[in-house]
Amino acid sequence: MTTESPKAAAAGAAVSPWLTVQEAAEYARAKPSTVRRACVEFQRSNGKRGLRSYQRTTRGAHLVHRDDLDTWIRGESPGKRRRVPAVA
Repeated sequence: MTTESPKAAAAGAAVSPWLTVQEAAEYARAKPSTVRRACVEFQRSNGKRGLRSYQRTTRGAHLVHRDDLDTWIRGESPGKRRRVPAVA
């Protein structure tokens, strides 16, 4: 199984560790609503549980780092903060 996003594979671009909710759901073999709910749970629990994600704006798309997603899949609690992705 490849860990590239379908868009990156099609474009031949460098693979980013940051995934959208849809890409994270495909990677985790879960529904996008489950991933989104885990992201909201992380925010509401002050980082004690759920899936760490980043939003540029209040209603913006969540970006999930692949390492944080792997931690969430294993059922572990979120680790320390990670650097926010650079603006393209």
